Amino acid sequence: MRIPALTLASSLIASLCITASTSASAQALHEQYTLAKQNDPNFKASVHRHQSVQEYTNIAAAAFRPVVSGNATQSFDIDNGSANDTYDASLALNLRLDAFYAADSSIASIQQSTLNLQASQQNLVAQVISNYFDVVKQQAHIDSISAQIRSAKQSLASIQKQSQLGLATQLQASNVENNVQQLHLSLLQTQQRLQQARNNLTASTGVPIDSNVPGIRLSTELPALDNLQLDHWWQQAQQHNLSLLAATAGVQKSYHDYQQTDSQKYPTGRISANHYSYKNDNVMLRISGNFYDGGLNKAQTQQARLNWMASQQNLTASQRSTKQQLHSTLYNLRNNSQQIQLQQSLLNTATISLAATQKEYELGVADLVAVLEAEQKVASNEVNLINARYDLLVYQSNLKQLAGSLDVPDLLLLDAMLD
Repeated sequence: MRIPALTLASSLIASLCITASTSASAQALHEQYTLAKQNDPNFKASVHRHQSVQEYTNIAAAAFRPVVSGNATQSFDIDNGSANDTYDASLALNLRLDAFYAADSSIASIQQSTLNLQASQQNLVAQVISNYFDVVKQQAHIDSISAQIRSAKQSLASIQKQSQLGLATQLQASNVENNVQQLHLSLLQTQQRLQQARNNLTASTGVPIDSNVPGIRLSTELPALDNLQLDHWWQQAQQHNLSLLAATAGVQKSYHDYQQTDSQKYPTGRISANHYSYKNDNVMLRISGNFYDGGLNKAQTQQARLNWMASQQNLTASQRSTKQQLHSTLYNLRNNSQQIQLQQSLLNTATISLAATQKEYELGVADLVAVLEAEQKVASNEVNLINARYDLLVYQSNLKQLAGSLDVPDLLLLDAMLD
């Protein structure tokens, strides 16, 4: 007596469909990004730093504005028991050459801070995409293992009945039982990885994930990039990569800092109009400067110049690093595309092999263990294909981030693919 084998492929597909249909829409990529933007402490710190840097505008502008000051004094003559009240007021304007360079430095600082904030926001988009798809990959793996366990348990029950009828050996039954235990172990390990992936996503959003999130069906066509040439993407990165643009602004800021420090060796002026209650009003022009400062300004200027040179080298290092990252990402994309094609071919072959093995089992040529192995090979190839497809989307997002074009609309495009 032979009991028909349950096809794992159909079981897995049904499981994935149920997962997609019962997932909460609130867990979509754009929603996750919105939560991360509101709750991610690192991003909020970047916002506060940017707001702080923006105050440089007011600080620099204050050097060109007049200062109004005043004093009031009341003195008592103890011997005579009399009091004397005096007051004075002053309207003054400082004349400093370094104030002009400080203004230029503040403009460069704000530009650099703005670009860094935009880079933080872009990195948050990329982080959400990567963490989200890591969660979905682990979900798909768990669905696959769960389907394999159900099939293996049915196979175990069947082969135990066959063993009682003398149609299967005890060794075959032991192998299937061991297979069930191995699958349970794999399930526990994958559940652990899923929890870690959820924690990584929750670290940004601040909202725990306790249910499955939507994924992308295997039948959904993935977007493709027409141009995978390094020169093309490097040109885009030079023009739009936010980290490189921020580093360029940092070089400009360091240069203005150097100019500001160097100009402090020149005399400064102060013009003021003064009103006194106890003497005649006057207008005063004051020129002051150091004839010798013990080498302080020279050392500070040299320090600022070296910082400027260091920022130039940092920019060069960032450019090289970005170009190398582009090269690696483009290689990963090309390699991943080939992997997807091969994984699809392997899945097709495994599916055909499973159908053939099931036919042989029905004819009595193959045993139930062979069917179970064929089913699990289909499941393994399907999970590998799913992972490769999600990796492709992550690599595409990384490439767009390096080119400076990754933005919120990319999340909406990915959301449209979720099922």
